[in-house]
Amino acid sequence: MNIQPDVIAWMDRFSMAVCARDFTAGRKLFSPNLRSFGTLADDVRDLDSLEERQWSITWPKTQHFKFETDSMTCHVSDNGRTAIVCSMWSSQRISNGTLRQGRSTIVLVRENLADAWVAIHSHFSMTPLDGGQLD
Repeated sequence: MNIQPDVIAWMDRFSMAVCARDFTAGRKLFSPNLRSFGTLADDVRDLDSLEERQWSITWPKTQHFKFETDSMTCHVSDNGRTAIVCSMWSSQRISNGTLRQGRSTIVLVRENLADAWVAIHSHFSMTPLDGGQLD
């Protein structure tokens, strides 16, 4: 799938913010009117909570965070103002270098086509260890 360069740029900026542990840069990529789910934060509805309950706990323990671009899909609305991005991601634990893998869904919006994308929703989770099997 051909993904718009400005969507890829958003994903790259978010990855750089995580790697640099730059919460200010991360916040600039999100709308204040957000809803997010994460590995630690079950349901957050504002930037302060997202930073406090998810980012400030996970980012300092993470290195080499990146989206797996080969797995990335993006669906952009007909008017070009909403994009839904799904991507696998990987990182390493700082403490022991253990590989961490997961998946993400991010909803980006913009008022006008010339505006920068901002996320109104993100969902990050670890890849299931058991392959998702139910007994």
